[in-house]
Amino acid sequence: MIESNFTLFYTILQKYCKNEQPLTLQINQEQKNYKNISNLMNFKFNRSSCIFISNSKVFTAKVPSKLLENKMNNKLVIRNLWQKMINRYLQETIFLSKSNSLSNNYISKLKTLGLSVYEGNEYKNFLYKFSKDLLNGKIQLYMNKTDNLYTSLLVNKNNIYLRYKWFKFPNFSIFNFNNHRHKISDVFKLNQKHLNSTSLPLFMLVNNNHEIILSESYDQLFKSRKLFNLYARFTNKDINAKKSYIGLVFVNPQDALEYKEYIKNKYINSTRLNKVSYVITNMNLYYKLIKSVNNCVEFRLVPDLKEVGDLTYAYKYYKNLSFDNNQNYGNTYFQGQPIYLIQSTYARNKNKKYIKKIDYFYSFKQKKSSFKYKAVFLNYETAISAWQKFVEKNIDYNLPVKPNLSVSNLETFIQEPYYKKNHSKIIFLPSLRTYDIIKNYLQSNLQNKSNLKYWIVNKSVYFQTLCYRIIWSLTSRQPLNW
Repeated sequence: MIESNFTLFYTILQKYCKNEQPLTLQINQEQKNYKNISNLMNFKFNRSSCIFISNSKVFTAKVPSKLLENKMNNKLVIRNLWQKMINRYLQETIFLSKSNSLSNNYISKLKTLGLSVYEGNEYKNFLYKFSKDLLNGKIQLYMNKTDNLYTSLLVNKNNIYLRYKWFKFPNFSIFNFNNHRHKISDVFKLNQKHLNSTSLPLFMLVNNNHEIILSESYDQLFKSRKLFNLYARFTNKDINAKKSYIGLVFVNPQDALEYKEYIKNKYINSTRLNKVSYVITNMNLYYKLIKSVNNCVEFRLVPDLKEVGDLTYAYKYYKNLSFDNNQNYGNTYFQGQPIYLIQSTYARNKNKKYIKKIDYFYSFKQKKSSFKYKAVFLNYETAISAWQKFVEKNIDYNLPVKPNLSVSNLETFIQEPYYKKNHSKIIFLPSLRTYDIIKNYLQSNLQNKSNLKYWIVNKSVYFQTLCYRIIWSLTSRQPLNW
């Protein structure tokens, strides 16, 4: 088996998890699938066919038909020049399945006769371009539609294999600036359905290929790979119990920028260093990364280091703060990303003199509806500022100047039964400084898009004028003066 990019595996896994149709429904449609397989066989052995199996054991078709096996033993599919041009520049059909004896035999024959689709560096380039188009959304996977035009999930007994078309036309959608603007602004759009998972912005470092920057773990730096692999082969022990690579997800954008500068300064003399930048994401991606079934990569949440320092050396001595019983902290440390929850308080009504229990909720109005959420603050000053505005709105009650805050950590909180049961009613609120950085980030990206749009519009006007002059010069008796 040839290991592909982790992001490629994760994207396929992500698409597969979105399948709403149970696998049993696919198996029950056995007759329909047999029909699809029959059509696929007839199409493959047609002289005008442009479906070819890659020399990778991963991208092979699994068709356990005796008729197909007999034809495989006697005839190989050989591409002509026209088919090679189509596969290279227009489209290519890919099969994804487990390897089997039939496909292994077919690939061996192709390699022996020098007819492999990709050889040497060509196969590496194929994997790179394939994973890049898959991540950019140029290749769409529809795992729940067996009769889709571009993608087919074929099921035969317990064997499942995927066929989809990879179109290699230029992606003209990149010039749709309205779509870019919507994609950027929708990252933190206040949508009451997904507000709990998109309200907390997180930051990650990527290269110019939009691949996540991973660092090698401390344990792996001192391992001799060959010796450990030899040891594992004789002892049958898993030496990769600890993760080999670590991906960092930052809560504070300033920490992400400092890490970026550290990488830049450390590899300042490197000629292979790609451009590193930070991108804004949310809790949705973080959940998917930590739940991914990759044995080599671990993703860790880097807390707001400034907030941890302020809490450890200043805030913890405040009388309005109380720590959760399960929180691990001390004089010089605090485990995890600090979070603050405003506790309920009893206040007396100034007019009617009765005492009422007051609960703090983060509320906002959208159109004609009003929404309330339990607020979880990631910054002490933000929690105090929110409470002061709450006091100004509730002037009829004698509320304290500072609220009572319960301190815990984010990583533990999202694993608790309370959060799992009420996650749709909870919103995470970072510091105001984080929102200012996000605002500047979005404005900068929109400005770059508008500048690009302005440049393309100018060039298009020039090109249009040039075309008119050429046509006029060819149709007029006296050409224009250039």
